[in-house]
Amino acid sequence: MKRRDFLKLLGVAGAATMSTSCIETYHWMGTKSRRRYSYLTAKEEEAANGEAYYASTCMECSGSCGVEVRVREGKAVKLEGNTEHPVNHGGLCARGQASLSRLYDPQRLQSPKMKNADGNFEDVSWGKAYAAITKVIKGAEQKYYLSGRTTGSLSELIDSFCKSLKVTKLPEFEPYAHANLRMANKIVFGQADVPAYDVENSDMMFTIGAEMLDTFVSPVSHAVQFGKAKARGDWQWLHVEPHLSSSGLKASRRYTIKPQGEVYLLRWLIGKLAKTFKNQLAEDVVKKITATDEEALKSGLQIEQLNPILEALKSAKKPLVVSGGTSITHETGLEVAVLTALLQWGLGGETVNFTHSQNYANVGTRLDLANTTSLLKDKKIDVLFVTRCNPNLHSADFKAQFNNAKFKIGMGMKLDDTLSECDVVLPMSHFTESLDDAQPRRGLLNLIQPVAKANNTKQEGDVLLELVNILDSETELPGLYEDYLYDKWATLNPGKPFVQNEFLAKGFYETKVEEVKLSLDAAASGEFVKNATLAPGIKDGNTLFVIPSIRFFDGRSKDITLLQEIPDTLTTITYGEWVSVAQKTAEALNIKDCDEVEVKSGDFSVKRPAKIQPVMADGILTIQEPHLLGQLKVDERSGEAIASVYESSIVKTGKQIPIPILSGSMESRDDGSIYDRQNGINRRGVIPYGYDPHGHGAHKDEHKDEHKDEHHKDDTVTHENHDHSKDEYEHEARKSLYRDNHDEYEITTGERSPYRWAMAVDLDTCNGCVACVASCYIENNVAITGPEEHLKGREMSWLRFEPYVYEDEETKEETIQVVPMMCQQCESAPCESVCPVFAAYHNPDGLNAQIYNRCVGTRYCANNCPYKVRRFNWFDNGYKGRHLPLHTVHNPDVFVRTKGIMEKCTFCVQRIRSAKDIAKDKKTLVGEGEGQVPVSPACVQTCATGALTFGNILDKNSKVYKMAQKDNAHRIFEITGIGPSVYYLGKKGSKNDTGKHG
Repeated sequence: MKRRDFLKLLGVAGAATMSTSCIETYHWMGTKSRRRYSYLTAKEEEAANGEAYYASTCMECSGSCGVEVRVREGKAVKLEGNTEHPVNHGGLCARGQASLSRLYDPQRLQSPKMKNADGNFEDVSWGKAYAAITKVIKGAEQKYYLSGRTTGSLSELIDSFCKSLKVTKLPEFEPYAHANLRMANKIVFGQADVPAYDVENSDMMFTIGAEMLDTFVSPVSHAVQFGKAKARGDWQWLHVEPHLSSSGLKASRRYTIKPQGEVYLLRWLIGKLAKTFKNQLAEDVVKKITATDEEALKSGLQIEQLNPILEALKSAKKPLVVSGGTSITHETGLEVAVLTALLQWGLGGETVNFTHSQNYANVGTRLDLANTTSLLKDKKIDVLFVTRCNPNLHSADFKAQFNNAKFKIGMGMKLDDTLSECDVVLPMSHFTESLDDAQPRRGLLNLIQPVAKANNTKQEGDVLLELVNILDSETELPGLYEDYLYDKWATLNPGKPFVQNEFLAKGFYETKVEEVKLSLDAAASGEFVKNATLAPGIKDGNTLFVIPSIRFFDGRSKDITLLQEIPDTLTTITYGEWVSVAQKTAEALNIKDCDEVEVKSGDFSVKRPAKIQPVMADGILTIQEPHLLGQLKVDERSGEAIASVYESSIVKTGKQIPIPILSGSMESRDDGSIYDRQNGINRRGVIPYGYDPHGHGAHKDEHKDEHKDEHHKDDTVTHENHDHSKDEYEHEARKSLYRDNHDEYEITTGERSPYRWAMAVDLDTCNGCVACVASCYIENNVAITGPEEHLKGREMSWLRFEPYVYEDEETKEETIQVVPMMCQQCESAPCESVCPVFAAYHNPDGLNAQIYNRCVGTRYCANNCPYKVRRFNWFDNGYKGRHLPLHTVHNPDVFVRTKGIMEKCTFCVQRIRSAKDIAKDKKTLVGEGEGQVPVSPACVQTCATGALTFGNILDKNSKVYKMAQKDNAHRIFEITGIGPSVYYLGKKGSKNDTGKHG
């Protein structure tokens, strides 16, 4: 036998062995699980490349979104949203995407730790740790258990644990406990809870301060519903807020209100609408609430602004009214929440659902934490368990008294501010190493299942059961948490193989719960209105708002390096802290980016570098550091932390603090020095997507002719009856030195590719949540470079967001449009023509491909790219400071680039190849048609709002082709004739070519 033939035979035999070994996947129970598939493959065809997908739940926050964990060669490598899950329907936020990195974090606790005589931690065995804990518990009288929000079976087990060992369970601590919202719902509806909001089925939404798409309650669920509601075309969203948020910018109309002005607005609306309410309020209540037109002006809104809100609410059949965020966390925030609930009741309660509420019954408030602090101060706590929360970070008073507890037991994955002060620390497993469940809302139970091997860590449930079995010989609780869960799950579906079937297959289980009908508690609401502060004084001067972060939420995700690497949406800042200063305020005080400023009000003082924020109202300052709430006042009625600091002074200290602002570039300052990456380049000028010579941006006449085969040879679009005299550039055929790539491929190979990959971005739906950026990092093994390199301009992200300020044509007000920017996959790509080694080339499917092992790093391609989307890799294996083992966390389908080469977005070509392989075996095509194999890049798959669309633009039935034909579609820098493959759909009615950089 010839050597070549032998090698061929060996290769075929090896492939056959691999494929047969991957036909069946086995679950942690040892039974064959239902196959879950990659979105790159057909649902009825299991991928034969050694990977499996397991349904589970993301536990990075209490939203508890359903996920599928991709396991490759025994290692979890990627999280994706579960398309069947009723909460997130396939979407997943940036924090959810990045949460997998906790599994491989080198700073994770690997074994129990105890403090020695010198007060230093040393590693001990589980047996020794248990011995120390049980010894203390036996002799202690005052024992307490402090946890973050827990749901499902674990919550019930904690109750049983505390009852068995006579431990007092403290109210659960959450930095954002929605205390005012819950109390308002108790006063008005008799339900002290956070309801589910039916955004999708409303015909109009009116929000007061609630950042629905960013951080409010369940933002991914709201984002999914927002995308579906927008798709109907008849849905309207009006938003009122005192500061500036990404959610507000996505509303149909955004109004800036004065701090505490929400009370006057709601009083005026209730008075005007009372006679037309579906559900009537008592006359004395309406009379007490009603505000005159003159009083309404104290809100900061003019009558011509108030009337459209009034008319929209009056004409809506199923309106949804929501208050939250900065509008209910000031001194009269409870009044705002109560008035909102009364307005919703009057308009009808169909869109507010308490039957499937978020279940915050066990969550306490800041007053409860203060009570615990008093116990510590009085030295009345002998043993304190702390798990799933970090109170030392969020309360300076609690931290000061924490060591007064005689013995402190902490459970967690890392030594945070609280666990580092404990006497014993027990290492907890990541949710991908755990078997558990969670309850995102009433009537819905999520599965959490282990897909990764836990080392020397344990689950909280197992720790509690083991301690109970050691200390309580008469306990009826099982020894293993797994058995405890089986017993609980068996009660959900008696007599049927519940776990092995529906729960495991879907990853969630919906149960029937008792319906909660919305009803008005007239007595309680009337009493509150009688004593409420309905005429608050509008504070003059500057107001600082302490707000949650879209990347870190309440601070719990700040230790994830990837999230630090991704820029904040509106400021494009990555690492570090800052205070956003309204542009007019900054101009009046001569404050520039990176100037250190001190913000003071009473005893509160903070120093941070400044970032000038356009569009935000004069006198408004914001800071994304929720742990500072512990230094502010608390509403004694509800326990809500007041997140507003009124009459704040702001002065420059004379110092400058470098912060990486990734919209920046090499830029000279007035003193002649280079400002480098510490200042934004966004200045007022022409917005890039305003370059719209072919009239795609805001057509005044309809398309009379379709885009010729798309990516047409002459790169023009013909429009009959179009007035060319009004165009800045004529629609003439462009001559090119380059032959059409499809023609080139046909001439060379004798066949024509059926694919031309393209993407459409709906700017009116994209909310800048940066989930796509996080997903791109993880899917494509993009390197993390760190803060020092960001200041040098050495970020590696393949996908970025660019905020631009422009004047809205309809309202004549300045607003911000956030534009996702990735490689545009140009048909006549300028990067390809300058590559001396042909590393950048055009493949038959229309992609600007990159041959990494051919690249020599000249960077000519980056210089020639008008979009600046190519990245030069300065390091081997990325940022050395993170110390992550890339062989463990990287996607094995994607080449890990080395130092000295260029890299960029490829529309996740590895996914396209996988789909094409499956399509070839099935004798079909990759596409959206019946029987075809679907494919989505990582960014498109995780997008909750559906703003990103990907597909084959040669297929006239594809969604991307249809979107590219819309009259508000355009391509950035289309005038250059390079034929980008990414289409942007602007907001209808806006005039893109008068935009201004932000």
